[in-house]
Amino acid sequence: MADIRPLQLSDLPELHRQEQRCFPQEAWSESLLRLQLSDMNRCSFGFFSEDLSAFACFSKVLDEAELLQVGVTPVLRNQGIAKTLLLECFNQLRSQQVTRVMLEVRAGNKAALALYHSLGFVIDGLRKNYYPATESHAIEDAVLMSLVLDK
Repeated sequence: MADIRPLQLSDLPELHRQEQRCFPQEAWSESLLRLQLSDMNRCSFGFFSEDLSAFACFSKVLDEAELLQVGVTPVLRNQGIAKTLLLECFNQLRSQQVTRVMLEVRAGNKAALALYHSLGFVIDGLRKNYYPATESHAIEDAVLMSLVLDK
C-alpha cells in the first residue's frame, strides 16, 4: 500500500537519489533539493511504496502554487502514480489555502501534457524557444498551464 506525505529534510538522501534516476541529465543538485525541502515558500510531497517512488515539488506565493517538477522512478512510469500523487498534492495544497496551480512543460513532452490535461489543467500560453537544446532535446517552447483548485 502506498503512502503519500510531505517530504522532510530527513528524506533528502533518498530524494537526491530519486532525482538522479528520474532526471539523469538535468537533475537538481543536493543543495537545491535541500533548499526545496527547507524553504517555507516551497513544499514537496513523496509517494512511497517501499521506498520513495515518486515526488512532486512546488513553490508557493500567497494563494498560488507552481509545480516545479514531478518525477516517477523510470521502471514505475505509466502506472498512474504521478496522477495519484498530484491529486493528493492538490488536496494538501487546498488545505493550505492554495486556489490555483501553475506549471510550464516542454511542448514536446506529450506524456506530461496528457497527464496535465487529464487533471483539468488548461493552456494559458506559450513561451517560444524557452528550453535550451540539450543532448536529449532540441530547443523547445514551454507550454504554460494552470488549474483552479475547487474548494
